[in-house]
Amino acid sequence: MRLRHILDRSETDEAVRTAQEALRDIAARDGQLPRVWSTVIKWATEKKHLAGRRAFLSLLDPRVDPYFCK
Repeated sequence: MRLRHILDRSETDEAVRTAQEALRDIAARDGQLPRVWSTVIKWATEKKHLAGRRAFLSLLDPRVDPYFCK
């Protein structure tokens, strides 16, 4: 739930990128992908949360944002 609030921020800041990484790390744990995927689909379809779209894309294509310059 807390990750959803961070991922729902309007700007893609460091907190959002960290939340995306945390979501991928949780999904990579043994047996957790189905639970994470179910939650992400719920976020994406239940309401029009930016978090749902961000979470979906970060699981689908976890590459680093090509437009982000460090």
